[in-house]
Amino acid sequence: MFGFLRGPPCDREYRQIYAGLCDFQRRHFGLESLPFLSYEAAFLYQFAVDTGDCAPPPAGASPCCRLGIRASAHHVHPILAEYCSSFGMLLASIKLNDDVRDDGSWLARFGRWRLRTRLQKVAEYFGRLDADFSPHLAEILAQQDRLEESRDPYPPLAEYTRPTSAGFGFLFELFGGLLPQPERRRRTLHAIGSQIGSAIIAFDCAADWEADRRRGRFNPLRDASEVAAAREFTVDRLRDAESLCRDAIGPLSRCAALLKSRSRHVAEPGPRRRSARARSWLWPLRPQFSRLGMCDCACDPTCCCDASCCDAAQGCDLLHGCQGCDFCRQSGESGCSSPQSTVPRRTTDENDVATDKNTTRAPDGSAE
Repeated sequence: MFGFLRGPPCDREYRQIYAGLCDFQRRHFGLESLPFLSYEAAFLYQFAVDTGDCAPPPAGASPCCRLGIRASAHHVHPILAEYCSSFGMLLASIKLNDDVRDDGSWLARFGRWRLRTRLQKVAEYFGRLDADFSPHLAEILAQQDRLEESRDPYPPLAEYTRPTSAGFGFLFELFGGLLPQPERRRRTLHAIGSQIGSAIIAFDCAADWEADRRRGRFNPLRDASEVAAAREFTVDRLRDAESLCRDAIGPLSRCAALLKSRSRHVAEPGPRRRSARARSWLWPLRPQFSRLGMCDCACDPTCCCDASCCDAAQGCDLLHGCQGCDFCRQSGESGCSSPQSTVPRRTTDENDVATDKNTTRAPDGSAE
């Protein structure tokens, strides 16, 4: 679930958002939480910027989250950034619990123990947003467990992805409750989150099929033909989410562009590369990384195009229909940057976004 919705390293605005969220999470949950900074959470924040519900980062905001650079968290909205960082830590909690249950991983046990007070803080935060959050999430996770423990070793993929779809729909919908026009945003984000959740779990099944077969782990896919079908299923769900974003935001939606790039990446996979962050979830603790920086963005003045965000024949195809490598053009020593978006943005009033972190919203979006 970590790394699937990785945004384009050549989109400066996205990188500024990601760096701001990274710094906010470091301040809020500590350095050890940074491996769990969620791309899906950055996607949510980008959605708020795309819709004009939140101001975009200032032009001078750093696009790099190296520890030595100290990207300022002050340009991210604190209410939305708190949700995004808590979202990532919630996914971390689920992942660590799964690793302990499935593999008895000592590293996951240590991580869960080390982060225990911060994970409790996350549980309390979501409990303030929705009084029924914990039982609702527990039921979703139980549904997933029942599917894996059922007598049918190969449940249909659409059925197997349903709990994860419901979980992401639920979490995306909660974020919508923090935005202006909460009823409308909640409906839209629930639909988008449901499609993304289905895509994530289907892709995970396809990507891990060979390893799961070797290790005797559960995987709902029978054979290589079903692996290919799972990839097609993932692409379809991403394209559905992309359409929802374009309907809600418009043709120049960065969120839709990100989903389009990911669907192309799944449909036409290139050589598999592990990000620096994926090499070890303890990377922030290593002193050499604190000095040199270990982020997933392009911090050098060379072009950052790669198969994840660019069309091999036409170059980048994220926004503005750029030709060749215009989107990733060099900008002196500051590295790659995207052209300024021409998406019309409405003026954002700080009062538009809920200013009380402890506000609880009813299902209809009204504050209680």
